[in-house]
Amino acid sequence: LLVNYLTVFFVVFYNIVKEYIQTEGTYKNLAKGNIMVSVPNVILKDLTIEGDLIIGDGVGEGDVTLDNVKVRGRIVVRGGGENSIIIKGNSDISNIIVAKVDGVVSIKVQGDANVEIIYIDDESDDVNIEGQIGNLQLMASGIIVGAIDSQIKTIDIIGKNSKVIIDKDSKVENININKEAVGIKLEVVGIADKVTTQAPNTQITGKGKVSKVEVKEGGNNAKIETTNTKIQVDKGVTGVTLPPTPPSPSSSGGKI
Repeated sequence: LLVNYLTVFFVVFYNIVKEYIQTEGTYKNLAKGNIMVSVPNVILKDLTIEGDLIIGDGVGEGDVTLDNVKVRGRIVVRGGGENSIIIKGNSDISNIIVAKVDGVVSIKVQGDANVEIIYIDDESDDVNIEGQIGNLQLMASGIIVGAIDSQIKTIDIIGKNSKVIIDKDSKVENININKEAVGIKLEVVGIADKVTTQAPNTQITGKGKVSKVEVKEGGNNAKIETTNTKIQVDKGVTGVTLPPTPPSPSSSGGKI
């Protein structure tokens, strides 16, 4: 599902915020409706938020913890630092929109918590994702996204010139690079079962395991450096650089 997330963000603010959290501490009872957290060091525990949860700019480089929290609407992340949003217990979150202006932001999913979709549509320096996630959609351009000790079913990349790093303790089942995502750099140190690219100038590197790469129409000048990867290049795609094919000494890489 691709939407204009900036528009979504403003729609959230046009809705009535039922409660503003402006003092750090632990909260177990909140008003029904949209909730805004505007200070760091806040713990939401054992409750259901009937509307949207907005992590405001006032959180700064601090953190907000959701412990056994269900959010019926969305979580919109505008603030937070390297520890940022910690989701644990039996928390159940349908979608998170990361829209921070600058600095590092992290989403950490722990224990039995469930997060279905994370949309990244911000201008931060880095976004780190940790834990088990259903779907990650990278809409932003020119940022670095790290999967840290993560299990992710699908990553969809739409923004341009960003870098995605799959660390040694992470596994992603499917990575889809949209035709608009020009110049994406994908570094796999862990495991990626399948990567599909339709974008020009895609780079796939790393010492991890990439089982299969499909270069579709539009994926001209893709560069694939991972070894022991099954590579399928569609007819008409040009300039694809393939990795060496050991153990044959004559296979030192080349272009299609």
